[in-house]
Amino acid sequence: MKTQNQALQSVLDSVSEQRKLVQETFYYLDEEQLTKKPTQEKWSALQCMEHLNLCNLHYLTEIKKALPNLKSGDKDKAYKKGLIGGYMIKSMAPKNGTITNPMKTFKNVRPLTEREEGATVKAQPTFTDFFADLDEYEKIAKELEGKDIQSAKVISLIGPLVKFKVGDALLFMMAHNDRHILQAINALQST
Repeated sequence: MKTQNQALQSVLDSVSEQRKLVQETFYYLDEEQLTKKPTQEKWSALQCMEHLNLCNLHYLTEIKKALPNLKSGDKDKAYKKGLIGGYMIKSMAPKNGTITNPMKTFKNVRPLTEREEGATVKAQPTFTDFFADLDEYEKIAKELEGKDIQSAKVISLIGPLVKFKVGDALLFMMAHNDRHILQAINALQST
């Protein structure tokens, strides 16, 4: 079983890996490559990144609201995922480089181009926002050292009926980012 400190280190490691993978994979691509959809029903690489930004906005906001409610804690205390958080993290994370367990996306976090006819999204601001989100996750994970990341909860995108422990929310979002970065890479390889 991981300690709370190890759970936070896992978040920091994920942020570092995601930043590097996105920079290496997407940096030299042009708008046309990033916006090309593998099929009409599937998202382009840029749509995947936009979806991440929309979800990150929600969870970063909710996590920041919960931070003042966290109690002090022992960094070596065992970290036990919540029942809902543990299930959601496991079902969201890619397995052996494959996205298993397809999920329906809530309308409010679907890419803008699917929600508004004629809408366009540009790569540069989309990636700038994504990297800013990673910076925020990194900052939060570092600030949480010495806090009990199991002592406060955040509201999920599903609504107030489903809440995650702060630690679970961070780990869930790292799994969510991994999932859609892989989806974006797959979109590029399929076009």
